Amino acid sequence: EKCMHRLLGVALGKSLPIIINGFSNIFACGSMQRNIFQGLSTWIFVFSGCFLYYDSAMWSYVGCLVGGFGIPGLVGPCMGNASDA
Repeated sequence: EKCMHRLLGVALGKSLPIIINGFSNIFACGSMQRNIFQGLSTWIFVFSGCFLYYDSAMWSYVGCLVGGFGIPGLVGPCMGNASDA
């Protein structure tokens, strides 16, 4: 069971930021809307991981791993999108 929770935590922690960053590409790099979207999505991501960690005995390990592996993918630099060219 611990190995499945570890796999789930790392997989979600690595894939959810990619999906969230994909949604942020609808805004231009450096725009106020993108900054607000990234700030809110990062805050919600951290809050969700902390909530899982402190609220659930069964899923606390998963919440910790999701937060730990996901945040570096959310706070990276803006890579641009098609509308920036």
